[in-house]
Amino acid sequence: MTKRERGWDGFETRAERNWNTWKGRACRKAGITVMIDDDVFAVQEGCETYGIAFIHPMAFNEPMVARRWPVLVL
Repeated sequence: MTKRERGWDGFETRAERNWNTWKGRACRKAGITVMIDDDVFAVQEGCETYGIAFIHPMAFNEPMVARRWPVLVL
């Protein structure tokens, strides 16, 4: 549990700022231009900072269900 989850209301720390932007920074470093992620609050700031297009999975019209690869029986 983080200090924020326990109710700490101080200034945002450097670690917290880096945490909110690490996925966007990693995408930029890898040359990825679009991120699909369901955690808006954790990735949106980094995507905006590093110019990465962000798409939430609910933007697609397909139902979100787990799919498994077919089992190959020999």
